[in-house]
Amino acid sequence: MLPYLPTLYPNELLYSWFARYDLYSMNDSFKQTMEDLFNNRNAVAVLDLPINLTEFYENIKRFNPPSISSLIKNNTFYKYYTFFQGHKVKEKVMNSMLNGDNPGGIHLSLGVVTSSVKEWTYIRYCPKCIEQDKKNLWRSLLAP
Repeated sequence: MLPYLPTLYPNELLYSWFARYDLYSMNDSFKQTMEDLFNNRNAVAVLDLPINLTEFYENIKRFNPPSISSLIKNNTFYKYYTFFQGHKVKEKVMNSMLNGDNPGGIHLSLGVVTSSVKEWTYIRYCPKCIEQDKKNLWRSLLAP
């Protein structure tokens, strides 16, 4: 049973939430974190479109998180990747994120694998945006 789960920040990626859990849990390895979160040491944390979220959601339900649909739509890149897709593709991606076991399968079905646009080697971020997010978070925590 998952003993602890940090608070999900507004608009935070699930990937970041998983990383903060790993940091605060002080697990010896990320495999132990995957076991804690997904009941599977071989699970893979995917930045943009994580899979097998039904298993994860079952583990965190007692912490009263937002709905699984809300987590997918607001805390992953689901809406970004599926905005111009038809209903069938959106449904397939959603089902893969809920119950899938092949992280590359989602990207393949969306055509990302065959894209000529190269992936970044590192995650990019805006330092000024981080500072503003911190200020906003503290304001919201201290507000009456």
